[in-house]
Amino acid sequence: MSVSQIKGLFEEHVTEGDLKQLKEILETVPKEVREVLKLDSQSERYTEVKGDILLLTGSESPDYLHHAIHILESILPQSETVVFPGLDHISPTEGTEPVKLEIAQALKKFYK
Repeated sequence: MSVSQIKGLFEEHVTEGDLKQLKEILETVPKEVREVLKLDSQSERYTEVKGDILLLTGSESPDYLHHAIHILESILPQSETVVFPGLDHISPTEGTEPVKLEIAQALKKFYK
C-alpha cells in the first residue's frame, strides 16, 4: 500500500474528534516507550512481589502480551490468570457495557 493510499484511507475514515483523541494519546507514547525499554528483560524484578495477583488478558491481545503473561505466570506462582475470549488489549476501555461488566465481575470475584 502506498503512502497516498494510506493518507486517503486516513482522511476518509478519521474524524476531527478522532484526530484530537489521537493527539492526546500520542503525547504519552514517548514516555511509555522509554519505560518499556527501561524495564525490558527485567522480569526477575517481579519475583519479589508478594500477595495474590490477578493477571487479565484477552484471547485477541497481541502475541507479545500473551508472552508477557506466560512469563509473569512462571515467576509469580501466586498469580491467577483470566483470559477473556474474543477480547483484546483495549477492550476494557473501548468495549461495550457487557464487556466491561464481564471484566468487573472477574475483578469482584478475585477481590472477594
